[in-house]
Amino acid sequence: MVFFVISAVAPLRADPAHRSEMVSQLLFGELADVLGEAGEFVKVRNRFDGYEGWCQRKQLAQPDFDGYPYTIGFSQGLKDRVDVNGTTLMLSPGSICFAADSDKPFQVGPYTLKFFLGETALSFAERGDAIEYYARLFLGMPYLWGGRSRYGIDCSGLTQTVYKLAGINLPRDSGPQSREGEVVNLLQEAEKGDLAFFDDDEGKIVHVGILLGNDSILHASAYVRIDPIDNYGIIHREEGDRTHKLRGIKRFF
Repeated sequence: MVFFVISAVAPLRADPAHRSEMVSQLLFGELADVLGEAGEFVKVRNRFDGYEGWCQRKQLAQPDFDGYPYTIGFSQGLKDRVDVNGTTLMLSPGSICFAADSDKPFQVGPYTLKFFLGETALSFAERGDAIEYYARLFLGMPYLWGGRSRYGIDCSGLTQTVYKLAGINLPRDSGPQSREGEVVNLLQEAEKGDLAFFDDDEGKIVHVGILLGNDSILHASAYVRIDPIDNYGIIHREEGDRTHKLRGIKRFF
């Protein structure tokens, strides 16, 4: 059985309870396969990244299709919205949007959808330019453990979503992300859009951010911000202290 995410953002929790830790989020329009049920919650696996967790059943719709019957794209701006049975939802960048072949609204189970989208045919000279553009959409948005949306986002949720918009699929968490891509040996050789990874005293990857060159990084730490970076790590722009220790740099394009 497959479900369609019908709310703007649906939390994925570690256990079937509202007080349980949020481990990730589902974005509007994503499809998730059902793995189990417990009361008002269903355990699902996100088809986009394979992440599993418990989601409140009423945030999902059961469609009469398995896989998208329409041409899809991703929300690319902060003003994109969808009308769901007369209620307007603001879409977070990376949400699924249907390309209209006619004026007829889309139907997903008992829900009627009508999209109101801004620019959907953006073009960029370089992949790094696209990554920077989409990354800047999230500036100022709050850090939220498990977040993948404008309503709250964590460091790897930011990199995954930005890369998704730029046409590159990444794993959900920073550790698996760090095991993919090509090694960039020196910070001085980094290009706009490369990912920088940071570890703790035990050598575990605990943070990731998007390089805007070889001297600045956009990342989610308290909120999505831009800070200086050097060969040792990130320096907080306002307070001047070193916040994250650089482990390595990877290129995915």
